[in-house]
Amino acid sequence: MDNSPCIFQCGNRLTEDTATDEHVVLNAIGGRKTVTGFICNTCNSKTGSIWDAELAGQLNPLSLLLGIKRHRGTVPSQKFPTSNGGAVEMCSDGKRTIAKPSHTVTAVGNTIHLKISARSRDELRKLLKGWQRKYPSLRNKNLDELMSGAQARALYSSDWTQFDLEFLNEKAKRSLVKSAVALVYDAGIDPRVCALALDYLTKDNVKPCCGYYYDKDRDLVVDRPKAKPFHCVYVKGNPGTGTILGYVEFYGLHRMVLCLSESYAGKAFTNLYAIDPVKGKELLLDIDLNLPIFDVRSILDDQKCDEKVLKTAIDRLFGYIMEADFKREFRRAKENAWKRAFESFNAGKDECLTDEDIRQLVARFIEELTPFLRHNIERFRHPPRDFSASSKSHVQ
Repeated sequence: MDNSPCIFQCGNRLTEDTATDEHVVLNAIGGRKTVTGFICNTCNSKTGSIWDAELAGQLNPLSLLLGIKRHRGTVPSQKFPTSNGGAVEMCSDGKRTIAKPSHTVTAVGNTIHLKISARSRDELRKLLKGWQRKYPSLRNKNLDELMSGAQARALYSSDWTQFDLEFLNEKAKRSLVKSAVALVYDAGIDPRVCALALDYLTKDNVKPCCGYYYDKDRDLVVDRPKAKPFHCVYVKGNPGTGTILGYVEFYGLHRMVLCLSESYAGKAFTNLYAIDPVKGKELLLDIDLNLPIFDVRSILDDQKCDEKVLKTAIDRLFGYIMEADFKREFRRAKENAWKRAFESFNAGKDECLTDEDIRQLVARFIEELTPFLRHNIERFRHPPRDFSASSKSHVQ
């Protein structure tokens, strides 16, 4: 630590006690790389709880759909509306489950029949304890005995899960600008030269120093991966033009050009951090950020947003999501089908299987797998409309 001031001009000096790690791409969306030495603990905590949390929240649906791997922790589950007016909860492992537990009570003569649907055995156990307090007849029942009647079921809904795809708001934009400044510091450049970025981050009512970029004539990612989403942050300092420019892309969808400075006079530099958030592996990309300043200014005014390019980006991303989701659920369905087939089979571990045994085992496997097969036959018979046709995207 060189005892320099925090970039947020809060008055704190950066020492071993006050400096903190800053993710170049948020851990919440799959980033790994951190830098230390340009922001203090206090400011990092404040901006993290406001800006970073906003960015992570806006991107959380995509993080869940893609099944990304965080460096620390897991992606929080989230509830989404469905096409029939209901709701579903999406979990970090890609499973969908009911948004909340439910129950039905039916009286048949003097007997009360109670049916409970829960998301886990732990949740069911808690619910049963509550019903035991309500119904005296259940108090004499052993809880484990009641739990023994529970059955785990895999159900496939024909309803579409809906969620909004929105442009990043002001708080989220500040988070990605902060990430670009962190990468400038990682290149060995004093981050205080990023005058436009720091004005945007530290002052109110300052025009954003970033803008969306979807240009039909030019993709700034020269060797764009075709089959997988990625994150990247790239910065380039050019004393010839007096600029420090940046390019940030999340999930292959949110693509933004940044102008961090228009008065840079230091050495030329570039720095890149790119990662596949699904596998957690860094990538090497070729970013072409040779943009004249008048083009940059038009980008900041949102004049480089071609709807066809945006549509292509959305369709490509959701095509990947649909394929990956199918493979993930197919793998899970096969594993569960084999497990249940063998559980229903009474042969001992060392007992040789006859041809009839194998036939019955395969028949039970197919029976267990049938709900998945039937669901996907209907799913591909009635595919969704274009994902980019409205602000809502649909996943089944």
